[in-house]
This record gives sequence, structure tokens and C-alpha cells, in this order.
Amino acid sequence: MVTRYTQDMGTTSTVYQAVREQALKLGEDERELLMVELAASIEAGREPGYEATWATEIRRRLDDIDQGKAELLDEDHLDAFVWGEGARESA
Repeated sequence: MVTRYTQDMGTTSTVYQAVREQALKLGEDERELLMVELAASIEAGREPGYEATWATEIRRRLDDIDQGKAELLDEDHLDAFVWGEGARESA
């Protein structure tokens, strides 16, 4: 999900850039309050059943782990999966 936001940072709107610049000037408490209010505005726009759907999926994945059905990756394999082969060597 982070990639979705970081890949196109060079093409953000001037409004976004101005708001971000001003937001970063706020104190820590004000930034936290702004973050909570922005997150709440995103949550409010989600489709009905969003939380229940994710809760069901999380439960299914945990059950797969408990039953040995899931393939778990160690840290090296996870890095290679996420960042590509040789991720450790280039870090």
C-alpha cells in the first residue's frame, strides 16, 4: 500500500504539496489530531461491510497458519520476495 503513495510523489498536486507543507509546521498534537480526522474521513467513505470482510479474511489466514496450510517465510525469504533477489546484500 505504501508503494501506491510513494511511487507517484513527483506528480502530487500543488494543493497537496501546500497542505502537506503547512501540516508539517503544526505541533505534534495538532498533527496527530489532523491524522486522526483524515483517517476517520477515509473510514467514513468505505463500503458497508468493509471491516467485517477484512475480519473474516484475517480469521481465515490465521486459521490457515494454525492448521499448517500457510507457507510462512523467514526474514531472508521475505526480503527477497518483497525487494527482489539479493535484497540483503544490497542493503
